Amino acid sequence: MRTMLMLRRHEKDFMLRRDLKYVDKFNSRIEIMRSKLMSSDNNSFRQKADVALNNYHQQFLDLVEGEKKLGLTSSQGITGEMRENIHQVEVLLKSFKQFAIENIEQHISEKKLIDIIVGACLIIIIKQALVIIANGISRRVTDLSTLMTRAASSKNLSLRAIVAGQDEISDIAQTYNVMMSEFEALMSEVKTSSLALAKASESIKETSVKTTAGVNQQ
Repeated sequence: MRTMLMLRRHEKDFMLRRDLKYVDKFNSRIEIMRSKLMSSDNNSFRQKADVALNNYHQQFLDLVEGEKKLGLTSSQGITGEMRENIHQVEVLLKSFKQFAIENIEQHISEKKLIDIIVGACLIIIIKQALVIIANGISRRVTDLSTLMTRAASSKNLSLRAIVAGQDEISDIAQTYNVMMSEFEALMSEVKTSSLALAKASESIKETSVKTTAGVNQQ
């Protein structure tokens, strides 16, 4: 009974502390238990006890192997692999967040961020897709800025932006085109008014010359 209690104690110590030294103690103690059982004079009892002891020993060893696969510590076995995978995902998420801040927020002031955490493989795909989107936005903003700069430097009111899509940048391009069209129409009216004013001034000048001649004649 004392040896059996020690076996259960080593079993409990291993399950609580998950230390392989208790497995060695269990194996040593079970050999002592087996030698004591073999000293029994009852042959039937000895055989049944030996079978039960072997089953108990094997079940404990199976438990130990299962715990080893699961991981005796947080850095071993399946637990260690899960922890390492989680750490890698956290690193990828941190890298993804830094990339989004540096490449997207410099082109747009308002952006809805979609948090999709599916796994390490999907994060790489999302990152590549965001690179393509950011480059497209950057190119369209740069083209529109270049067009406005050309219109300002050359005073050419006939320059128009290409409107493609139904997003904020397309709205800006459409507003620019409407504004330039209004400016061009306004300048055309100003030109027409200037020509009419010049013509009227010329007529007034001729009348003034005739009046001056008449005054001089008087």
